[in-house]
Amino acid sequence: MTENNKDLKWGNVNELPFYWIEHKAITEKKETILFLHGFPDDAYAWSHQIEHFQDNYNILAPFMWGTYKPFSYKAKHYSLSFLTETYSKFIKEQEVETDCLTIVAHDLGGPLACELARYLKVKKLILINSLSLTQFIGRFKDIEQWLRSSYMFLFQNPLINKTTLSPFSSKLLNKSYDIGGLAPDDIMRKNSSNVFSGIEQYRQFLREVPKYLLKKLPPHEVSTHILWGKSDPFLTLPTNQELCEHYKRFEFHKFSGSHWVHRSHAIEINKYIEEVLSE
Repeated sequence: MTENNKDLKWGNVNELPFYWIEHKAITEKKETILFLHGFPDDAYAWSHQIEHFQDNYNILAPFMWGTYKPFSYKAKHYSLSFLTETYSKFIKEQEVETDCLTIVAHDLGGPLACELARYLKVKKLILINSLSLTQFIGRFKDIEQWLRSSYMFLFQNPLINKTTLSPFSSKLLNKSYDIGGLAPDDIMRKNSSNVFSGIEQYRQFLREVPKYLLKKLPPHEVSTHILWGKSDPFLTLPTNQELCEHYKRFEFHKFSGSHWVHRSHAIEINKYIEEVLSE
């Protein structure tokens, strides 16, 4: 996606090229929002939220490896453990006080957001049509979820990657966005094949499942808000029992809309996030 590059920052984190969007609040303050995008997206998927909150909050919106600019990232760089380590270093380098940090994540950004929230003990966690990895593991017996997520098995094939998908990127992306309820004129539809770089996350996350099964992690302690577009074709609606198993303190709110509800219903989503931040 082509956007104004004046807000784009870059540097090396864990000795790898790291790109992010950054805004400083107009008035000096410590409150920071970290936006984590999903697949097949990049950081500009948060443009409606960034525009809304940039005056009153410090904004950090990283690009997942390769989604902004290609580089020879290795498969291990997409593992949840390596991403958690890397993003934790990034947050520390930005001198963010974690007790003033709220993480907002969508889709595949959820597993990373939940790990960061647990590791860094952040102020608040907001998940938009997104799950923690342990929550998704808990859905292994859910036939409907497996049917909705059948593409994940296809993505385990190493021949399915950015290079092989690039010739069909426009059709594939528009098909995904159509299914996910994205408006025909949404600027996200101009995304390049770079967004397919995130496909490696699916492979690495599934490979880490046995480790998380053995860990038997307790529910998240951080105050968590789950926002859900009710018509999501990729993820089944979470039940109260499921949420109680994974989040100690949570609020669950349903919205009209589909998978990219933060794009299609940005006004409602931004209003809710604003209420959460002001608490």
